[in-house]
Amino acid sequence: MKIFKMVVGAFLVAGALGMTVACGSSPSAPSEDAAAGATIQGTVESTTAGALRVSVMGTSLTTVTDDAGRFTITTVPSGQATLRFQGSGLDSQLQVSGLQSGQVTAINVVVQGSQVALRQGPSPTPSPNPTPSPNPTPSPNPTPSPNDETEFTGTIQSIAAPNLVVAGRRVHTDGNTRIRRGGTTIPFSSLQVGQTVEVEGRPLADGSVQATSVNVEDGPGDVEDDVEFTGRVDSVSPPNLVVAGRTVVTDGNTRIEAHGNTIPLSSIKASDRVEVEGTTQSNGTVRAKKVHLED
Repeated sequence: MKIFKMVVGAFLVAGALGMTVACGSSPSAPSEDAAAGATIQGTVESTTAGALRVSVMGTSLTTVTDDAGRFTITTVPSGQATLRFQGSGLDSQLQVSGLQSGQVTAINVVVQGSQVALRQGPSPTPSPNPTPSPNPTPSPNPTPSPNDETEFTGTIQSIAAPNLVVAGRRVHTDGNTRIRRGGTTIPFSSLQVGQTVEVEGRPLADGSVQATSVNVEDGPGDVEDDVEFTGRVDSVSPPNLVVAGRTVVTDGNTRIEAHGNTIPLSSIKASDRVEVEGTTQSNGTVRAKKVHLED
């Protein structure tokens, strides 16, 4: 009886021990936070590296940057991780600390030659290219006032309808130009090279004239290349002036006056309004007999 009791007791003890070992060897289930791990979201700033392979050293975690240089790696162990960046001419490592399971860590990485580094603070917004200042627009030559008038007499040197060249000056005609001979209106086609005409019109900025009337003069006794016109002074370069785009030559015989009194040429300034009387020269300039400074 004693032997039976001892065997049964030993069996019970062994069974109890076996249950205890089995319970002790069962592994505990990992927590949900440990399974989630940390997430790293990054942006790589580079103009030459192209797409980069990004991996977490000591793990199998790896990814590739997109066209904008962005990447995301999840389930990264908490604490500190070493990222490896590989690409064309680049193989560099970067440590990221402060990783916490279940949280996202955002980083900005800049490629410096063959190395990478964390950019401190937010990525700077590149300044736009400065807009170049426009080249200064040169001041145009003074434009004759619409009130300026010119009148001169000369020989027609060439005709290219509807324009003439009279005494070296281009004359424009249009449907409003009166063309006459002996008080009678005539067509433009009646004009001929060599005729002497009196032109009245408005001086233009290029020195030509928009004619209001062209009057054909008859007889050799009427051939005088006299001119009389009014306009603004473009410039003064003694002894000459440029008036309404036309060069006016003065000399000792030219009377320069204002209010009936003789004045020196130096009293006339650019933008003054003057009346010129003189003779047209073969080169198109005017030999002035009188220059009258108007108010």
